[in-house]
Amino acid sequence: LSPIELTAYTLPGRKHEATFALNCAHKALHYYADLFQIDYPMSKLDLVAVPDLFYPAMEDWALILFK
Repeated sequence: LSPIELTAYTLPGRKHEATFALNCAHKALHYYADLFQIDYPMSKLDLVAVPDLFYPAMEDWALILFK
């Protein structure tokens, strides 16, 4: 798996949740790269916790929004 810059953004005081999200993303990227024998095509992935997000989650290129 090529190096990927993982970044998480969350509200102040919720660093532990950002750490959890980063750990999950790291494991998932490696798991799917091994499973499909394909690297993640982007050089970075941003994770953003949005408490009032209408949908439970939303994915875009290099950006994942979640509650």
